[in-house]
Amino acid sequence: MNRSDTALVSVRNQRPGLRWDYYEIGGLSALPNFASLTPVRSGIAVDFMIDAAMPRPDNFAVRFSGFIDIVKDGQYTFTTISDDGSALWIGDTKVVDNDSLHAPMERSGTIQLSAGMHPIRVTFFEAGGGEELQVLWLVPGTTSTKDIPGNVLFHTPDSATDGHPRSIGNRKRDESFNIRKTIKGFAFCISDPSTTIEIIRPDGAVVRTFSGQGNFVLRSKEARRGMYVYIVRSAGVAGERSGKLMLR
Repeated sequence: MNRSDTALVSVRNQRPGLRWDYYEIGGLSALPNFASLTPVRSGIAVDFMIDAAMPRPDNFAVRFSGFIDIVKDGQYTFTTISDDGSALWIGDTKVVDNDSLHAPMERSGTIQLSAGMHPIRVTFFEAGGGEELQVLWLVPGTTSTKDIPGNVLFHTPDSATDGHPRSIGNRKRDESFNIRKTIKGFAFCISDPSTTIEIIRPDGAVVRTFSGQGNFVLRSKEARRGMYVYIVRSAGVAGERSGKLMLR
């Protein structure tokens, strides 16, 4: 279905990334009324990666909200692939309806957008079993659907959620990255493209290296259990920052 959106907005002081709100709620068979719920926690993610917000594997919901920077006028096709349900809104227009209980399922919708900033919102819930959320788009003049890149996603900061949650092992706020414990391991959100994070074993071997803006995950099944050190390097920041992670 083709739709037209006129929700072009003027956004001041926007920062990279999207706000996420995480809710713990059981018995869901469809997306809840998020307006009636109070989030358990909130934060900022570079894109729509649910690992950044997910501390348990079942009975939860997540809402991502912010703005998408549309470079040129045209018809845009948005897609979600989710297990369980999801939906995508541009302004007040529901573009993708992928709701209800189901295994990974793909749904798409098309909307006419003018160049500029538009509000975007993606909602997701997980009842049980596996969980998955992918958010993609097809932009005018291209023929392949791709993940929506973090460099077109923004939010308006507020004091409650925009500290870029404090990094584990780093008492000072560092807006270039944050690290969050999840049910599967650790999620790393890098908001500064010049930042590199190395994960190092006690014997000095580098296990993983994460570079550039994006969300990354170190899963328990990918490395041996034990204590690890992370080292963070960013352009324009003197010295290195480091901390410890316990992978269980």
